[in-house]
Parts: sequence; structure tokens; C-alpha cells
Amino acid sequence: MAACDFATYAYRDELANPAQIESIDVEIRKSRKWFKNSISILATDKITIGDEFKRKVDATLLVRYPFGNCSYKARVRQSGDIKDHINLLPGGNIISSLDVRLREGNVLNATRFKLLLPHTRMGVNEVLGTLILRKLGFIAPETFMVPASINGISVQLLFQENAQKELLERNNRREGPIFEGDEDLTWDVDGFDNLELESVSLARLTNGKWAEKGEISTQISLEAFKRLQAAFLAYADDVEFRYYGMQLAPNPNAEDHVFETYAIALLAMTGRHALRPHNRKFYFNSFSQTFEPIYYDGNLEFLNELKPFERLGEAKSLEFFLKHASPEAIEEMATRVEALQNDDAFKEAFFKRARMEREAADAMMNQSLEAMLSGIATLREMQRPYAQDTDQKVVLAFAEKRQRLADRAAGFGFSYRYFDLEGRTEAGDYIGQRISASGEAERVSLSSTELIDLISDNEFEDDRLLLLSEPDQAIEDEFRILPFLSGELVLSTGAKVDLDLAARKMIVTQTEADDWVLVRGVHLQGWTIDFDGNAQSTAILSTQRFNKFGLTGCLNFFDVTFDASKVSGAGGQCEDSVNIVSSKGFLTSLTVEDGFADAIDIDFSEISIGNLKVTRTGNDCFDVSSGKFEIASAVLEDCGDKGISVGENSQFEADDVVIDTAAIGVSSKDFSRSHVVRFVGKEIPICAEAFQKKQEYGGGTLKLDAYDCEGDVNVDAFSDIAVNELTQ
Repeated sequence: MAACDFATYAYRDELANPAQIESIDVEIRKSRKWFKNSISILATDKITIGDEFKRKVDATLLVRYPFGNCSYKARVRQSGDIKDHINLLPGGNIISSLDVRLREGNVLNATRFKLLLPHTRMGVNEVLGTLILRKLGFIAPETFMVPASINGISVQLLFQENAQKELLERNNRREGPIFEGDEDLTWDVDGFDNLELESVSLARLTNGKWAEKGEISTQISLEAFKRLQAAFLAYADDVEFRYYGMQLAPNPNAEDHVFETYAIALLAMTGRHALRPHNRKFYFNSFSQTFEPIYYDGNLEFLNELKPFERLGEAKSLEFFLKHASPEAIEEMATRVEALQNDDAFKEAFFKRARMEREAADAMMNQSLEAMLSGIATLREMQRPYAQDTDQKVVLAFAEKRQRLADRAAGFGFSYRYFDLEGRTEAGDYIGQRISASGEAERVSLSSTELIDLISDNEFEDDRLLLLSEPDQAIEDEFRILPFLSGELVLSTGAKVDLDLAARKMIVTQTEADDWVLVRGVHLQGWTIDFDGNAQSTAILSTQRFNKFGLTGCLNFFDVTFDASKVSGAGGQCEDSVNIVSSKGFLTSLTVEDGFADAIDIDFSEISIGNLKVTRTGNDCFDVSSGKFEIASAVLEDCGDKGISVGENSQFEADDVVIDTAAIGVSSKDFSRSHVVRFVGKEIPICAEAFQKKQEYGGGTLKLDAYDCEGDVNVDAFSDIAVNELTQ
């Protein structure tokens, strides 16, 4: 664990506040070698920074707070594509942007991040822009200004977390595939100008380690990648409209228009640099089976008017975008931005991150929001002539677009081959054809590891190779979607549902023990939902805890508001009997019997429960993370592992808890704060525990007011437990 000279549990709120960081001091161990590397970068006649100058080196980070310091071991390297990421200062000192990977500890829950020279991201504009995007519901990285030093040279830097697991969880998304535009052909390709090969550059997977975790995560990543490659292929083929990737939208049939509204927001912030394909990042949300944009590098300016679209293709690209953008989306964006003008929590969050006087921060924020509204108004006016326009692009077949890509590459004199996936062998390898631009085909077999490497690097056997296979539609045959209230029900083919709208009752029944149902986007006022699982089944269970739709439960709820609702479940062989994600509200009762693993799992939610009851489950009876949870009464019996598990920065309150038979009674970890007024435990070896489990968090706290349990109480050095108001 990280070396902090204070107990992290006691400063959870302070450690989440960027303004509490007095400085981040980076000491690079081989400073002479680092300085020599920096001189070599400055000495080159290129505007770019080559990969040969980006080798990782050992460093120590000292993060200073008013209440103590943390010293972390780290690996750092030169960051950035262009030489604006390195500066020669008066007196001969050199300062540069850094990529940082902490070997231990975290800074605001981030373990990988950049410390950027502020001018490379338009300074505090980047802080405000990322905050606006998060408030608008988009995925954007934690970003703030911070005093710093690198090898003793003091400087103000811009902290920005990398696009990985912690970023997703900060934005209330489960870990899943992350992709980005492939920049391998964008910069420093011999014989070509920078960006000249953009039309033959597509996408790549950035978190291959997640894909390698098992068969299901591999399949999710593969199918998502095929869909994204198809979107990049369509964009790259569209010479007339492609300059800024406003037409790059991998959810062409999605009703939420997320990429459309994302483009509107960035255009209004004068940040269309983030729409360039090589700057694009994407998250695939298995719950919705759609992509979401991840913000990166917009060069946000917040001008009072849109910048002129002067380059070839820019104006036509905007014109086509406005012809097909929804007027309602533009109006909705204006309404949401106007709401930010009176959002005190938003103002405070910006002040904590900007390192400005409050009056100056408020003035800048107000001016920037007004500029954004002005930009939206300009888009509205520009769209009016196109209101009735039905112009459509010609859509080519996938195979034709693929061949045209190969032909374009050949036109550049650039060797280009693609891999067309055909299927799998009995041993699980992936087989297909490696095809050259001239059409010559060679049969190739790839292991799962080689496949993941291929979609991560677009290389195989040290040769440029793109996986370009038409997206598989077969997954759509594995589920049904039914309209339900204001949202929908998504069911596996074997799940049966009996709905009584008048009585507000739903009964879900399994055919196979891994059948599932997802309830999403609804307000359940006074509803009773019962799940009847099949305990006797020949279904082959996955070795991973989720299925190909990212679901861990037999009965799943996503984006649901509970309003005096009742939920019960019995049987089934899913990782969770009941799983609730990104939801809120009050459940009168929540009951599970005979769970296979975890009985109840709730993530990224704010849920209150009147009566909680679990009887017999293979693992945890009640497992919650990343949210706020309240229980009036809980009776938990025969829990295979924990009775109550609270993790990942949660707040948990319970009035009366009885746990009969469990390995661990109540567990509070990773910055979670748990409080139980009355706790009775029977047949429990470890009654209570509090500890730090994950690097990106700190210790947990647990308070038990009236406590009756004869087992052990365990607490680590980063955490705290109070039993009957006596610190253990």
C-alpha cells in the first residue's frame, strides 16, 4: 500500500478535493538521462515527438496536503505528440508534459494520469470544459490545475486522468471496452505528411487486459470493435464530408442521439478538435449495446462565435451534420447549459479545480457559458434553412467500403492488408482470411491473445493488418425487447414474463438457470416484481461473472426509479440474483432466496430499502458499491461469504441488521463509510472488518452502535472501526 503519513479514512472528503493538494512534486531518478532525452527532443527538426523519446523511467511522486504527505513510486514518460509538450525555460531548464503511472496509491482515485503543460490544452478552459461535459452526462476525465515541480523546477500543471477503469467508474459506468482512433499512421510516417494517411487509419482497442480476462470480455470487445471499425470505415470513405468527424457516429440507429448532442456541445465550446477521428475515444456500454463518446483533447476556446470553417471539407461537413441533426437536440442542449448558470454545486466544483480567485472563476465560468449558448444559437440559425432537407448520402455495402479503403491505401503506395474473420475452431482459435489490396488471400488462425493484440495494435506478425469483418447481427437473435411503461424490458430468449399493468405486477420465469431480464428506463411506482428462477438446469455457466450483455444478474435494473416498489427473487444461476445499476428510489421490500452467488448487488445508485431479507446464497447476501444506501431492517441468513459488503466510496446506513451464519458479518472498504445502529450476528467468525482493498481508494470506516456478535473485528492501518463508540 502507499506510504501516506496519515490514515486515509479520516480524510476521505479532503482527498477527493483537488483544492486540498498543495503540490505534486515529481523526482525522476536518473535526472541526467532524462535531461539528455529532453535535449534530444528539442534538437530534432520535426514538430512531433517520436516514440523513441517516450521510454518509461522510475520516479517518485510526493503529493503534499495540509494534513500530511503521500510518497508514491511511479513510472513516468514524456507525454504528447507535438513539441508544444516540452519547453526550454530561461536559464536552460527544461519542463515537459508527463504521463504518470503510479505503482502504489492514487491521486483523486486516479492511478494513471497526465501532468500537462497547461497551454497544450488551453489551460483552465480544459478544466471547465471537462466539468461541463460531465454535468451534461458525457464521460470526461477528472481535470484540474495543480502546483507542481519536476526535478525541483516549479511549474503549474494540468492534471488529467487517463481513459481507463477508474475514469469509467468515476462516471458511473462499469468497466468495459475502450477504443480510440488509431494514430500510428497519423504522425511521423516516412514519406507522408502528418495526417495525410488519416483516411486509411481506423480504430484500436486500448484496454486489452480487460478483454483478456475471459471468453465473454473477449467476445464483447471483438463485436464492439467490428461495429466501430465499420463506423470508421464509413467515415473514411466519405471524402466530401469527413474533415471533422461529426459524421463518425457508431450508433446510427440509436434513439438517444448521444454522438449528435456530443458534437453540438463541442461545437458550441469551440472544441471541434476533439471531433477529429484520431482524437476520438469510445466506451462500449454493454447494458445498452451502444457506444458512448469519451472526451479527449478539444482545444476548447469558448469563443462568442463559431470559428470559421475554412479548411477543405469543414464547411460541407458542418452543413451535412446540421441537415441531419435533430432541432430538438439543439434546443435540449441550450436548456441544459442554461441550467448550469444557476447550479451552485457546479460553480463550486469549478472553483476547486481552477486555482483562481473565486470572483475570477465565477466571471470566467459565466462568460464561457454565455459563449456556449451563443454558439448553440448560431448552430440553431445555421440549421433553419435545412429544416425540411431530406438529402441522404449514398450508403455502400460493407465489402465495397472495405475494398475502397484498400484501394486508397494502394493509391498512397502503402502496403495494406486486412483480416476477415470467418469463425472459430473447436479449440477456440479464430480463423479467417488475410487479404491483400490485390485480393490475394491467405488462411490464418489466431489465438484469443493474438486476436486481442491484433485489435489493440492493428498488427500481426510485425505487419500492418486490420480486422475488417462485417458486424455480426446474430447477437440480436439472443434477446427480445418489449416496450414497458416509459422504458423497456430486454429478455433472453428463454425468459418468460407475465405482466399485469392494472395490478402493477410482473412475474419473470426462467427456462434455463442463466436466463435473464433487464428492466431499464422506467419509473416503478407501486410495482411488485417477482423473479422465479430455475434451480435445476443443464446450462453451461460462464467462468466470468457477467454475460455478453454485461449483465451480472438474473433480474437486472438499469436507470430505474423505484417508488414504493417490491422486488423478490428465488433460484437461478447468475452471478447476482438481483442486480441494480444507476438507479434510485425507495423499495418497500427486497427479498431473495436460494441465490447462486451474490444474492443482491447494487452499483452506482442511491437506494433506500424498508425491509431486506436474504435466505441462503453462495456468496455475499448484500453487496453495494459506489453509491448511497439506507436500510430500515435487514435479516440475512446463510450467507456463503459476507452478510453485508460495502465498497468503492459508498455511504451506507442501516437501523437494524441481523445476520445469522456468514463468514464475515459487515465489511466496509475502499473509502466507504458504513453505520449500523443495531447489529446482531450469529455464527460469524469475523463480525466486522474495515480495510483498503484497491489501489485507487483509501481505507474504510465502520460504526456499530449497539453490537452483539462474538466473532473477530479486523481493521487495517488505513481504516477505522468503532464498536459501541469504542475504537478497536
